[in-house]
Amino acid sequence: CLARARLAAARALAPAQARAAEQAVTDGLAWLATHYTVKEAPATVGWYYYYLYGLERAGVLAQQRIVGGHDWYREGALVLLAKQTGDGAWANSTVETSFAILFLKRATTPVFSK
Repeated sequence: CLARARLAAARALAPAQARAAEQAVTDGLAWLATHYTVKEAPATVGWYYYYLYGLERAGVLAQQRIVGGHDWYREGALVLLAKQTGDGAWANSTVETSFAILFLKRATTPVFSK
């Protein structure tokens, strides 16, 4: 999504390349839909909190509120808040807590390519 947006803004994509970039985003979202979960990381991914942050990035950058029929942000936020410990951390780890916060914050402004 980032590369597609930057290249499109620079008018550096030929029509065939633009179609290929769009197909790559579509294929990535299809993978996420097929492997969708917010309760654990898909077996092929691992690293639960990093996976959730990746889901957040994909959802925001692709401007998708729904992935695989799921409101990924709402479902992920509910699961994360249930996993938060009494001291405000996640998994007793600064790194995991950072990724949880990045998910909840929706870390960056979306990139609009259209």
